[in-house]
Amino acid sequence: MVTSYPKANTSGCTAEACSLQAHKEELAAAGYEIIGVSKDKQALQKKFADAHGLQFPLIADTDTTLLQALGCWGEKVTCGRKTIGILRTTYLVNEEGVIEKIFTPKEIKTKIHAEQILNAIKA
Repeated sequence: MVTSYPKANTSGCTAEACSLQAHKEELAAAGYEIIGVSKDKQALQKKFADAHGLQFPLIADTDTTLLQALGCWGEKVTCGRKTIGILRTTYLVNEEGVIEKIFTPKEIKTKIHAEQILNAIKA
């Protein structure tokens, strides 16, 4: 599973990451490992992981190459303003590398995102 998040240590990204961490073992039992990706530098990613006890890899895609390839870099509306940035998205990828499900920004509820994923896996 690959999940893109806009900014480490912000309220929504922290809630989402903590939800995923809290259910890491259940996700692993279902066959999914967690990989997070954002534009943040590696030092900020490390602080984020350390501050919240995150035990999954965080990719620092500072030039947005991966984010663009995944299709989660683009125009969004933040506080009524159009900006270009990371679109919070989660991709469930099977062992063959095939994307089985995409959770779009409008679908993701950060505080319960792991439960959303687990429900989708069970369905």
